[in-house]
Amino acid sequence: MVKVALRYSTKQLKSFITAAETAWLHVFDSGKEIDGSDEWTDEGVPMALLPPRFQSKRSIYLYFRRWWSAQYARRMVCNMPFYIRNGKRYVKLYDPPVFDPTATELEILKQTDRVLWLRVRLGKKEDEDISEVVRYRLALTEAGRKMTITLRSGAAQDFRYQPCEGDRFAEEAHEE
Repeated sequence: MVKVALRYSTKQLKSFITAAETAWLHVFDSGKEIDGSDEWTDEGVPMALLPPRFQSKRSIYLYFRRWWSAQYARRMVCNMPFYIRNGKRYVKLYDPPVFDPTATELEILKQTDRVLWLRVRLGKKEDEDISEVVRYRLALTEAGRKMTITLRSGAAQDFRYQPCEGDRFAEEAHEE
């Protein structure tokens, strides 16, 4: 473990990673909280109306940017199962793969003035089915007040971070 003067405590870093890993689910599940109707897509998939704060892709993108780089935020938006009906944004309801977004162990691998490399266990070690070890690269602002995840290992296997086909984010921006 690298021993350097940190701007953030281990507890703060774990909290940041947990919040970042939970962000996609927060948007996805926000539709369930206010859904009181029996809405279905044309394909027969149940859906829930997203709350006003998540009615535009831009607002969702900016929400993800609290933690993630522009590239990851765009991927997370385009991998959200949206459905537009009568100008309202819904999310298609399904059970996403089970995973535990909670940072339970954290090791600082390297730190410079502007970059922090971490190895983090998500989930409890005992829960081998859903626990995983992920490496992150975080960019720090000059003042050290903001962290942004710029790289995440295992992103290619995680449904939330899959590269977008074409640029669905830009293509669908016209529907806003």
